[in-house]
Amino acid sequence: LHTGPTTTGMVDFLSMEFLDGETLTAFLPTAPRRWLETSDGKAVARQICEGLEAIHKQGIVHRDLKAANIMLSSDRDGSRRAVIMDFGIAETTDVFHSQARGTPSYLAPEIWKGGQATVRSDIYSLGVILYEMASLRHPWPDGGDWSTRLSGLPPPPDATAAWRRIILRCLHADPAKRYPSAAAVASAMRNIFTRRALVVGAGAAAAAYAGKEILYPGSAVRLAVLPASFDAGVPHQEILQAFTSDIAYSLKTLKQTRRPLVVFERKETAAEDVKTIDAAARFGATH
Repeated sequence: LHTGPTTTGMVDFLSMEFLDGETLTAFLPTAPRRWLETSDGKAVARQICEGLEAIHKQGIVHRDLKAANIMLSSDRDGSRRAVIMDFGIAETTDVFHSQARGTPSYLAPEIWKGGQATVRSDIYSLGVILYEMASLRHPWPDGGDWSTRLSGLPPPPDATAAWRRIILRCLHADPAKRYPSAAAVASAMRNIFTRRALVVGAGAAAAAYAGKEILYPGSAVRLAVLPASFDAGVPHQEILQAFTSDIAYSLKTLKQTRRPLVVFERKETAAEDVKTIDAAARFGATH
């Protein structure tokens, strides 16, 4: 907000950044299949999360987060830049409105039921955007069953299992079961990148030992380090937890292995709530 002199006196005026680009809605029809999983799509998703987290830290709920309100512009280095726009109905988190306001296909179930807009209702809208980036379509088709829309989950998006878990958690009908913040969504995304990097590393190790694998064939070992389980009153739990971390580091830095070895450390399994052998198997671990 500025004030400047004119021929008719002082005038108040707003100045805003000019963004040269197109909206995410305009871009998606030309996006490649499963764009979310490309380096470009992941970068945009991360930026949207970072922007939404910054908004929420100011105590503001956007209330109309959607692909049409995401502008895809360019930074000075030519890289794609995602900007959240249109705060026309945004409000502080301490304001309550019972009426449903926003774009229908992005509204969380609790808003349709007359509930208050919160950070978690913005997380639902974020989930719709991520679904679109993955599948290039809305999660809920026009004319669908409203009882399912308000109490259930849409069909899984066209994405890997890890991405499906993130998107569908954002779209949970119960706000308490969604991610608590955009930062938590971004953290879950980083965990996908970390696991994928480890798998790529295992592939490189397999290539390095190709000669040995011809003589001693074997598939990759994917080892999940689970959180230590303590009895009540066990002292020095921090030391014992550090011991499991040391074990994981020692395994990851082995100089030679007969089979390619990938180690999922305790912080990664804890982030996905992997605490049992069965859960580790669903996570993709072999050991």
